Amino acid sequence: MSGEDFRLTYQMRMADDLMRYTRMTLAEVARRSGIGSPLNINQSYRREYDLTPGERRKQLRQKGDAGRYRL
Repeated sequence: MSGEDFRLTYQMRMADDLMRYTRMTLAEVARRSGIGSPLNINQSYRREYDLTPGERRKQLRQKGDAGRYRL
């Protein structure tokens, strides 16, 4: 795995965790995960999962997850 692939994988996992366990806005998730902007995160999720970030959030979340962690 190249350094670039590692960075992208790490950022997507961080974004997944933030969307699953917090109530952050998409802009804040993008900023805190290192992806940068809502446009970038939207494109990344479309490319990686063929889902919007909101659809991915619904897919990831289980009962009691939202708000479990606060940053």
